[in-house]
Amino acid sequence: MPETAHGYMRTHDAGDDEIEAEQDRMRHWAAARGWELARVHEEDTEGAFTALDELVRALRESGARQVLVPSFLHLGANLVLQAQIVDHLLCTTGAEVYSTGGPR
Repeated sequence: MPETAHGYMRTHDAGDDEIEAEQDRMRHWAAARGWELARVHEEDTEGAFTALDELVRALRESGARQVLVPSFLHLGANLVLQAQIVDHLLCTTGAEVYSTGGPR
């Protein structure tokens, strides 16, 4: 049985085609590593962290230890915020965050 990964992305400023393409990229990236992408948590309100909270709950419930993002910019606009969120996920759930190399 493959390990489970979860995805996270901000979608408030993206079109449906872009969202679908990024999620496909995450699925393929996970599959190439032998992981199954269980769900992509979409943050659809600018400045909100509701989907991030849902992600933390899902990681705790499932025991998954991988989080995929299209790019670290989906975690925050600056490196300090990105690092804080990566640290938060690692400390609260044991999950590591991986960028799948998306354009934004």
